[in-house]
Amino acid sequence: MSCSFITEIDEFTFEVYYTYEKGMKGDGWLQPDDPDYMEYDQILMVSHISEDGKETFFKHDIDCQEILSAEILERITHEMMEDVENNEYHH
Repeated sequence: MSCSFITEIDEFTFEVYYTYEKGMKGDGWLQPDDPDYMEYDQILMVSHISEDGKETFFKHDIDCQEILSAEILERITHEMMEDVENNEYHH
């Protein structure tokens, strides 16, 4: 299932597209449950928020997943998990 959400991290706004697939249930005895699959497909930088609170939108969304720090990627992963929980994609 393809999903997306918008999040603000520090002074930037990102639009995150990701794939989520619920793992199959095992038989409860010999076959364990398969793990869920979740991976971001694309992370776009949409805008910048200045110190005075003014939001500047970029003319073109910037594909930035290759240049983000590990800390920001970790925060995005956490937000992806929250999005799955809040939208009940896992049921």
